[in-house]
Amino acid sequence: MMSTWANPEWRWGYGVGLAHDQAAILRAKLRTPDSRSAWLDTMVSGSGEVGWEEVKLALALKWQRANRVMNGDAMTAYNQVMEQLRKAKYEGEENDKLFVKDMEARLRFFGDFSNGLVLDFRGKQAPDLIDSYDSRRRVIAAAVLECFEFVDAGL
Repeated sequence: MMSTWANPEWRWGYGVGLAHDQAAILRAKLRTPDSRSAWLDTMVSGSGEVGWEEVKLALALKWQRANRVMNGDAMTAYNQVMEQLRKAKYEGEENDKLFVKDMEARLRFFGDFSNGLVLDFRGKQAPDLIDSYDSRRRVIAAAVLECFEFVDAGL
């Protein structure tokens, strides 16, 4: 199991610590567009092969990298989410729901998500994918990652 943001040894943003170690593992695992595409499909499927903490780490790494090449309202909005994640404000079930809500609310910076959720993910309609809270949060995370060009641009 991956360590969480609340662990004092996590040390996000430092060259040493659990976050650094687990980020290196995840970057190696997702180093090609094909591996990222397959990971995204597996993550959304909810098969259990991709844990939620790994998804959160992928999001954080994507936002960290996007800061180097992107600016504007969308990046500012997701930086707010990143800061709360870094401070472990999204740990625990209720706070995790806030994390998902915060990510979903910011999708509007990338287009019309007025219905509050992605209508289509890789040819599948979102209602067909969402049968639980876990599947809902995974579809939202996938939408965020795709908005930040996860498959093509990497972590």
